[in-house]
Amino acid sequence: MKNLFWRIKPRRGMLSIMGHGHHNLNPNVEPPKSFLGRHYHWVVAFVLFLAYLIYAGLENNIYSLFTIPVTTDLGVTRGAYSLGRTFSGVTGFFSSLLYIEIYRRFGHRVPAFWGHLVYAGACALYSFSQGVWAFYLGGLLSGLFASFVGTIGASQVVANWFHRFHGAVLGVIMAASGIGGALFAQIDESVIQASSWRIAMLVHAGALAFAGLLILIFVKNRPEKMGLHPLGFEDGVHPDEKKRKRTLTEWGGEAFKGGVAKKPAFWLLVIATFLAGVSTNTLCSIVPSHVQDQGLGADAAATVHSVMFIALAAAKILVGFLCDRFHAHKVIFFVMASNLAMSLLFAAVGSTEMAILSVIIFAPGLSFPTMMPPLLSSDLFGTNSYARSVGILVSALSLAGMTLTPLVNFLYDQLGSFTPIIFGIAGVNVVITLLFIVIGILSERDRKRFEEAAAASDN
Repeated sequence: MKNLFWRIKPRRGMLSIMGHGHHNLNPNVEPPKSFLGRHYHWVVAFVLFLAYLIYAGLENNIYSLFTIPVTTDLGVTRGAYSLGRTFSGVTGFFSSLLYIEIYRRFGHRVPAFWGHLVYAGACALYSFSQGVWAFYLGGLLSGLFASFVGTIGASQVVANWFHRFHGAVLGVIMAASGIGGALFAQIDESVIQASSWRIAMLVHAGALAFAGLLILIFVKNRPEKMGLHPLGFEDGVHPDEKKRKRTLTEWGGEAFKGGVAKKPAFWLLVIATFLAGVSTNTLCSIVPSHVQDQGLGADAAATVHSVMFIALAAAKILVGFLCDRFHAHKVIFFVMASNLAMSLLFAAVGSTEMAILSVIIFAPGLSFPTMMPPLLSSDLFGTNSYARSVGILVSALSLAGMTLTPLVNFLYDQLGSFTPIIFGIAGVNVVITLLFIVIGILSERDRKRFEEAAAASDN
């Protein structure tokens, strides 16, 4: 294996392979002299971790732990309540598609700050709601900035600051959703039991506003603006043979327009991503409700929910490490095997121990929505199309969330059980795995043709 290094320069907000050592440092900015300033990469990573812990941890709970108390209080069905995610998915879908255009103009920091404030406002609206309509309006508003407070924005900033340890750092930051989910599951359950779900929503609002301030104060869009190089920039200038044996080489590939956009492999990846979003989001959202429906109680449901997100945190770090060592399009089969095994085991869960084992097995599969779109995009199609490709893939995940979660809950209202639905998800996972086999074959063929054409033009 070869050394992991990116040869880049910023071009209209995207990354492109341009040759060793090519960066646009700000000539008017002196490089930081303090230890913290010289290593500001880790400050950015830590703040992204904290902000994502709050945002994703809270987001994971709204349509899982809150489902029963909200629907009981408001007197609505689970299907009607879950439509709020559909409204969030509608605006989140367009937010993902338009991400690169907004990023080029405003960067990450300011839109992410406003995104957290808007989402905080939506949670405050939920707390005072007297009907399910508030969740629809709040969903529309929170989805407007979903790409900046979620996966796309974090992965873009990580790509700007980290060329070395890219997958591992992204994995640790994305792992914050698992830690946040486990932490806020206990906080939310305690607040709901001691007071009400409405007070718990106000806690959400305050935490999100705090996360937005962290982003505004500490996160910088690119290291060059501070007189710094990305971490690992020197790897391309002075490659280390020992490191080259342990990591993979990133490649530039074709631009999106006129290149990747014409590849069947990419659009098959979009379909596979949509279906994987259907699988993982559905299984994740019904875990607490299914555990209670199986007669295991609210306390068991909260425990299983927390264990799931703790395991998810570890799984994201593992998946990021594996993608740094191996190709992401190979690691994906491990991820899909996790989804399939969990769905078969969880369908007829009969004890708390069995439920806990199921969600531990599920952890690598649950990492798909946050981890795999950016890593698969750069692995299969290169870094030149990275931002726009990731935006489309995440928009497919938004589409999955806004269509399937309400449908699953409406099916539950008709069937009275999640068990047949979970078995159906197992069949979907088999289809997804077959799709990734085809995608791997087609993308490898396309890359070989591209490299042969580049070699011929050089000669």
